Amino acid sequence: MKVLLAFVLCVLFSLTIQAGQSDLFKVDDKALIAQFGSLTELEHFVSENNEVTLAELQANNNTILNDIAINSSDGSTISLLQEPPLGIPSIIWGFCLGAVGMVIVYIVTESQDELLKSLWGCLLGGVAWVILLVSLSSLSVCI
Repeated sequence: MKVLLAFVLCVLFSLTIQAGQSDLFKVDDKALIAQFGSLTELEHFVSENNEVTLAELQANNNTILNDIAINSSDGSTISLLQEPPLGIPSIIWGFCLGAVGMVIVYIVTESQDELLKSLWGCLLGGVAWVILLVSLSSLSVCI
C-alpha cells in the first residue's frame, strides 16, 4: 500500500511540474508572420514570374533573397525545408513506423532523399523484428 501511495504521489508531482511549463506552447502570431514575411514575398514574386530561376534572382542581387537561407545542390531549385518531420530523422520514422512512417515522411517533406532514408529505416526495422522473433522462438524451444 505504501508503494502504491508513493507511486501516485510521484506521478502527481511530475504532472504538477509539467503543468507549470505551459508557456512553452504559446505562439506569438506577430513574430511568426514577421519571420515568414520574406518567404511570402518570395512566393508571390515567383508565382507572378513563372520563368524566374534561382540563378536569375542571385544574378540580379534581388533583395528578396537577403533574409532567406538557400541550400541549393544544383542551382535550379530552392530548398527551404531543411529539417525532417517534427525534428525526428527520417530513418527513425521508417524504423519505428515502417511503411506508415515512410508515407508521413514523403507527405511532409516531398523529398526523394528523405523518403530513401525512411526506406532504409523501414528495412532496418524489419531486420530487427526478424532477429527478435528468431531469438525469441529459439529461446522458447530451449525452455
